[in-house]
Amino acid sequence: MRTVTGVCGWLGVWLVAAALGGAGLAAAPAKGQESVVSPQADEDDAAMPFDPAGQASVRPDDFNAMVRILNLSGEQRAAAESLFKSYNEARQRASAKMSAFQRSLGEAYPRTWQDERYTKEWQAVSADYMAHGQKLRDAFVEDIKTLLTPEQEGRWPRLERAERRRTTLLTAMAVGARTDLVTLTARVLGSETTPPAVADLLDQYELEVDRAHEDMVKAGKEMQEKGEALERKMKAGEEMNMLEMISSGQEILAAQARSARGLREVNLKYLRKLGEELKPEQREEMEFAYYSDRGFAPEFDVMARGAVPAASLFERASALPDLTADQRGRLASVRAEFRRESLVVLRRRFEHAVQQEERQSKGGVLTMFGGMFGGEGKRLADEAEKVNARAVENLRGLLTDEQLERMPPPLKKVRLERPRFDEP
Repeated sequence: MRTVTGVCGWLGVWLVAAALGGAGLAAAPAKGQESVVSPQADEDDAAMPFDPAGQASVRPDDFNAMVRILNLSGEQRAAAESLFKSYNEARQRASAKMSAFQRSLGEAYPRTWQDERYTKEWQAVSADYMAHGQKLRDAFVEDIKTLLTPEQEGRWPRLERAERRRTTLLTAMAVGARTDLVTLTARVLGSETTPPAVADLLDQYELEVDRAHEDMVKAGKEMQEKGEALERKMKAGEEMNMLEMISSGQEILAAQARSARGLREVNLKYLRKLGEELKPEQREEMEFAYYSDRGFAPEFDVMARGAVPAASLFERASALPDLTADQRGRLASVRAEFRRESLVVLRRRFEHAVQQEERQSKGGVLTMFGGMFGGEGKRLADEAEKVNARAVENLRGLLTDEQLERMPPPLKKVRLERPRFDEP
C-alpha cells in the first residue's frame, strides 16, 4: 500500500477555497453597460499561479458593478475611482510580496507539497495574506459608504445580494447553476428599458438565489470539515493509496454538487418565467446562452475538438462595416437557423450533463473517469460539430472574398507552404 503524504496541505487549501468561495464586491457589469475602470487583469495577478486572496479582492469588474448598482454621480465616481486606485495599489504591493515569498518557498523546499515544512509555511503566510486582503477590502468598502446618499445606502442590500450571488456562482458545481440570470437578462435586453414584469421577476430571482446561497454555504462548511478530517488523517501517517484519496475527495465534491442543484432549479424556474415576458428572439438568445453552459460533466471529447464556434464568427461578421442590406438580412436568417438548430442539441447535451452528474455522484471516481470517453457525450459532440460546420459554410456563402480575408480562420483561407530544407 503506497502512502500518500505531503499533498494534505494542497488538498486542504483547495477544498476550503472550493467550498467557501470568496467575497468579491458584486457581479460583473452586463454587456453594453458603462465601464468605469478597465477590466484588465493586474500584472501581479498574472504572475501568481495561485492567489488565495484573489476571490476576496475587489476587481475592476466588481468596482464597475458597484458604480452601476449604486448609481453614483460623476463627482462620486471620481472620488470612488481615487479610493479604488489606492486600494488596488495596496493590494498589488501585498500580492507582489506574496509572489516573491512563494518563489523563495519553492527554492527552500523544492519538493513543495510533499514537504511538510513547505505546507506549514504556505498555510501560515497564506492565512496572513488573506486576512490582510480582507482588511484592505473592508476599509475600501467603508470609505465608499461615506460617499453615499441615504437613497444610495438603501441600494446597498442589492449590492450585497449581487456579491453573494457571484460567490455562489463561483463555487456552484452543477451544470446550469453557474449562470447569473440578472447579468444574462441585461445582456439580452441591451439598451432597452427593463419591462416592469421582468424587473419584478429579477427581484424575486435575487431573493431565491440568496436562499440557495445559504444552503451552499452550509454544505461548503460541511465539505470543509470533511476536507480537514481527511487532512488530519494523512498528517497522522495513515496509509491511503491514490485511489482512496481521489475517492475521498470525489465524495466531498459530490456533496457540494448536490447542494448546487438547488441553484440550478432556481435558474431553470426563472429562465422559463423570464422567457414568457421577453420577445421570442430575446428568449431564444437567453436560452442559447444558458444551455451553452457545459458545467462540470467530464465530456473532454467536446473540449478537445478545437473547432471555432460559429457564434463567435457571426459576431465578427456582423461587425463588418461594408455589409450590404441584403447580406445583413441573410446573415440574420443564417444566424437564427444556427441558433434554433443549436438549441436542440444544447438542451439534449444539458440533460445528458445532468444525468452524468447524477451517475458521478452515485458511482464515485471510477464513474467520473468512465464518463470521459464515448457514449452519448460523443454522439452529441458529433451532432454539435455538424451544426457548427454547417453554419460556418452558410456564413462563408454570403460573404465576398474580400470580406472573408478579413475574417479569422476557418473562413479566411490559410495558405500553408511546406518548408524547403535543402534551400539556403
